[in-house]
Order: sequence, then structure tokens, then C-alpha cells
Amino acid sequence: TPYQQDNDPQPGNGHGTHVAGLIGAKVNNITGVAGVCDHARIIPIKCGGDPSFSSSVDSGYAGIAYAAALGAKIVNCSWGGPNHSEAEQEVITAVHSIGTLVVAAAGNDSKDQAFYPAAYTGVLSVTASDGLDRKSFFSNYGYSSGIASPGSNIFSTYRDNTYQSENGTSMASPIVAGAAAMVKLKFPTYSP
Repeated sequence: TPYQQDNDPQPGNGHGTHVAGLIGAKVNNITGVAGVCDHARIIPIKCGGDPSFSSSVDSGYAGIAYAAALGAKIVNCSWGGPNHSEAEQEVITAVHSIGTLVVAAAGNDSKDQAFYPAAYTGVLSVTASDGLDRKSFFSNYGYSSGIASPGSNIFSTYRDNTYQSENGTSMASPIVAGAAAMVKLKFPTYSP
């Protein structure tokens, strides 16, 4: 059955909730976890289907363009794959030219390989590090990686008002996106 497009995030996969908490969960409220930049405004963009077990991102580049058109200055992409496309690079180039920084996960294949959108020109690619500040065993690495951030055993918000730990460059990327949001709040004239 093909998925129908809608704005309802339910039932959905808990991945996006985990990512959003890392960026902007409220601090000093004696509840749950604290995000990197709790002053960040988060625009959830639905880019996949409804099944809670689904990990497919079918409309990721349309989501990047949509977020930038809404005025997002930083877009986090905790998803990707090994295939390069000039059309996708053009989306990245276009949003970068209007002042949007794209931050993306480098991938979890433990390889020195390009992973997109992280490997596109103009994207800040994030490799995961562990609790000892070493590359996480699962993390991609190499020439397209721009920065490393914690990505092993990361505790954050989850579905149904719960919390859980996850591993992945998907967790490292929003930590960097949250730090970028802090920089943008302090220095609003900075470009991507």
C-alpha cells in the first residue's frame, strides 16, 4: 500500500523525537533530558511513511527545501544513503545560497565512504564519537567528514513521553546542529 502524504507525525518512528530532544529539549526543568540549545525552534518535517517500524526517508530533499523555504537557518539530516545525485546536490546548493546550513549524519557502516546528504558540498558532515572521545565503532569516517560529536549511548526523548538511549551518527548530527543553532543565535549575521 503506498503511503499517503499528511502532516500527522503519528504513529511514526521514534527516531525524530530522539533527534529533536538532543537539539532542543528544555533545560533546568527537572524533567528528562536537556538539549544542546533549548532556545532553538524546531520545525518537524515529515519525510517518511507512517509505520512505526519504517526507517525510510522518501522525501528528504523536498523536506530540506521546504524547511529552508519556511526560514530554517539550520537543517539537521539524521538520515542518508550511499547514492549521489546532481539534483540532490542542487537542493543543497540552493538552500545554502539562501542562508541555510545543512548538518548531516556521516552514516553507520564503519567505512571510509561517502554518505549523502552528508558528503555533498556545502553540508557539515558529522562522524560519531564514543564516551572516550574516539570514533564510534559503527561510524563512517573519511574525507567527507567535517566534525565528530558524541553518538554512542546517547539518552534523549522518545515516543509516548519516554526516554531511551540510541547509537548512531543520527545522534551525533543533532548535537552539532544544536551547537550551530547556539552560534546562530549569538551571531545572527553568520552565514552557513
